Amino acid sequence: MIWNGVPMTNQELKERTMDFAVRVLTMVDALPKTTAGKTVGNQIARSGTSVAAN
Repeated sequence: MIWNGVPMTNQELKERTMDFAVRVLTMVDALPKTTAGKTVGNQIARSGTSVAAN
């Protein structure tokens, strides 16, 4: 994988995707606790964390 023109190690990729997943979940926690907020939050959480899981 190449990022900003520089090759990235597997470990760096894992760390970046895990950091991204944590940031996504932090954002989801900040959404309103309404039905719409929960619905959108659930979808964002699933899609935003699936990269780190794979």
